[in-house]
Amino acid sequence: QLAASGNNISDKEKVQQTLNGLGHDYHAFITALEVLPVLPSFNELQGKLLQHEMNMKRVIERTDQGNSQNVLAMNVKFGKSHGNSNH
Repeated sequence: QLAASGNNISDKEKVQQTLNGLGHDYHAFITALEVLPVLPSFNELQGKLLQHEMNMKRVIERTDQGNSQNVLAMNVKFGKSHGNSNH
């Protein structure tokens, strides 16, 4: 939109603005990029962001699955010990 209005924004500026707009969940991601000798292009950054989001989603799914398994294990354990005390 800005380019259409005559305001040209450099690729580097788009990358910086994008990184500045990311939340706390992206702190490690931003830090990893900032230590590179050269920041990625805006197109490369988009790909890296998509990959990072897919990785975060996998971690969340694994954590949720692990939590569900832990709850199930605790319920089974509690149910068995609780059931034994009723007899």
